[in-house]
Amino acid sequence: MARRPSRNQGSRGWRTVAAGPPPGPRPAPQANAASPDEQEPQPDAPAFGERPWEQHLVVGLLALIVQALQYQLLAGDPSVSGPIIDGREYHAEAVRIAQSGAAPALPHWQSPLFAWALAVAYRLVDARPATGLIVQALLAVAIAQLVVLVARAVLPPRAVMTAGACAALYGPLLFFSSQLIAAPLDAALALLALAVAVRTTATSAPWVHLAQGLALGAAVAARGTVAPFGAFLAWRVWEARATLARPAVAARIGALAAGVFAGMLPVGISTWQRYGRFSLATANAGVNLFVGNNSDVAASTAIRPGWHWDDIAFEPARRGVFEPFAQSAFFTDRALGWAAHHPYAFARALLVKLVDTFNGVEIARNLDPYGTLGRTPLTAALLWQHGLRFPFGLVLPLAAVGAWSALRGRDQRDEQRAAWRALVAFVGLNALGVALFFPSGRYRLAIALALLVPAVEGARVLARWWSVRAVDRRVAAAGAALLVAANAVPPMTGPDLRDEGPLQVGWAHLSAGRAADAVRVLGDESARRPDDADVWRSLGEARDRAGDQAGAIEALQRAVLLAPRSAHARHHLGAILFTSSRSSEARVHLESAVRLWPAHPLAWADLAGACLDTQDPAAARRAGDEAVRHNPSGGYGWYYRGLARQRLGDPAGAIADLTEAARLLPAALDARFALVEAIDAAGRRGDAIAALRDLLRTAPRNRRARALLRRWVPPAP
Repeated sequence: MARRPSRNQGSRGWRTVAAGPPPGPRPAPQANAASPDEQEPQPDAPAFGERPWEQHLVVGLLALIVQALQYQLLAGDPSVSGPIIDGREYHAEAVRIAQSGAAPALPHWQSPLFAWALAVAYRLVDARPATGLIVQALLAVAIAQLVVLVARAVLPPRAVMTAGACAALYGPLLFFSSQLIAAPLDAALALLALAVAVRTTATSAPWVHLAQGLALGAAVAARGTVAPFGAFLAWRVWEARATLARPAVAARIGALAAGVFAGMLPVGISTWQRYGRFSLATANAGVNLFVGNNSDVAASTAIRPGWHWDDIAFEPARRGVFEPFAQSAFFTDRALGWAAHHPYAFARALLVKLVDTFNGVEIARNLDPYGTLGRTPLTAALLWQHGLRFPFGLVLPLAAVGAWSALRGRDQRDEQRAAWRALVAFVGLNALGVALFFPSGRYRLAIALALLVPAVEGARVLARWWSVRAVDRRVAAAGAALLVAANAVPPMTGPDLRDEGPLQVGWAHLSAGRAADAVRVLGDESARRPDDADVWRSLGEARDRAGDQAGAIEALQRAVLLAPRSAHARHHLGAILFTSSRSSEARVHLESAVRLWPAHPLAWADLAGACLDTQDPAAARRAGDEAVRHNPSGGYGWYYRGLARQRLGDPAGAIADLTEAARLLPAALDARFALVEAIDAAGRRGDAIAALRDLLRTAPRNRRARALLRRWVPPAP
């Protein structure tokens, strides 16, 4: 008997039923009823893969296998034990939270959610980057399950499983989950908000809209570019005012807004506890907005990690703006001012960035999916850009065909059509949020994963058209044009990181404490790229950690010659010269470092020490003041300022500063000896002896302290 597909009520998927008349009242039994062999056959049981639990099980197992294979291939990769760039910052903050329960008294620079997730894992397992990669693998599995949830609202069962399998095998997700960065968590939370949205209607109860807002708020707290999707959710409720009474509409919109605020509230509370200021935004929002909105967007978005980026980030401090949120506002004002005074250029840049967001190539930002850490035979097979920029260059055209066909279809239920609208709105508005800042592969990860669902529908549509040889010419032409555009148009924004692989490997070795390996890799890279200042600066740091101060000075001098505005190179060179008793040379570079980065407390502290060595205690006092002002918890600023005050004839101030230095630097015996000498110079020998004995309790075998104590307190006869 012929069979036809039929939708279940709700969003449980498709089932196969026997074709026949619509169901009606069951007829009464007849005396001459047909034999069992002649009765109407009952519908078959659902085939494997049609039940939701089967879909989640298969996709989950596939995602686990793929992640396990990836990490097996990554076993010897430096990125496993040495996270770099943003990963290093996330790891360091998570370690601090896991070990002490508190983070530095500074506002969040990156999204705090990922650092909190890592901190929980570090407490439960071990505070190592490998533990963080396990968290990433679990997030990748969760993402595949969320794609299944979204697909179940709009696709038949077998297609649902296909969409989930595509998510498990999606090359960019595999790449980003192999790095210690927040992209998988950001995508998971965004897809959670989408999964709730496709199952919510305007007439759903207010508490459902509250839950929808909570999911969206958490997603916005992780990655603010998803925020425009909230406008669609509110508009969807407002559009139903013909069905709902005004109080009901207001209650649902209010519940949605309250949920969004509550989802973001932990960030505000954490910022208040850490910094004494309530803010739902991170401190990097302003500079990220400026990078994508200025007079030369192509150049600013092409800046790779290094001294060029540092030069931009330190500009507010050079203008006397030091408070983190004030610095963010500084960049925000510049971006908004440029947009207001150059609306045509702003609109053109926005269009370029929007096109780049949907470009087939994976636009890099700090990490290059095509050539840096995490590259394995598996990612090489799932992520390539030769001719067809796979996978996004294929996913995007298929998704456009599938979404167009679904939105134009007339045989869909209202709930299914609403789910398709929510999915398309999520992709479009999230892309707009990305374009308002700047395109990046990890920023658009949630968009790409969401597009897998309409891409599967697009493949189904093309298969049906091919089977009946009746292709809609308009759709076919549009799909072909989009396929060519996504795979042929070069991106206009984003850095070119094709040569960054060895440099980032060197950073990874440094981050993991393998200085000798870093020297080897970076030495080879300096020979290959002799004009790159960041390579020489990194080589100088590696040589310094390896104990080769002469080689470090040589490399850093080369970096300063190539990039005179590199604050980090200037400071590192000055610090090594200072510790090498070449204080006159050190002072020149340290003064340049603090001019380039006036908020660098350690550079100010080192400058204070160099000024003391060059017999300029007044300048040392001023530098010490700046070091303490910019970082009151940094012990070296207090130490050098205390020495300067002692030389300037301020014994009480010297004792106060050195006492604070000894408290902040309990293992630094020089600071404690200086405190003992300052107390003794003030004529308080008894207090000096007490401080000396306290020092000996920490270092009982210290010969200098024991000799001084014998001189001050001769042994009894």
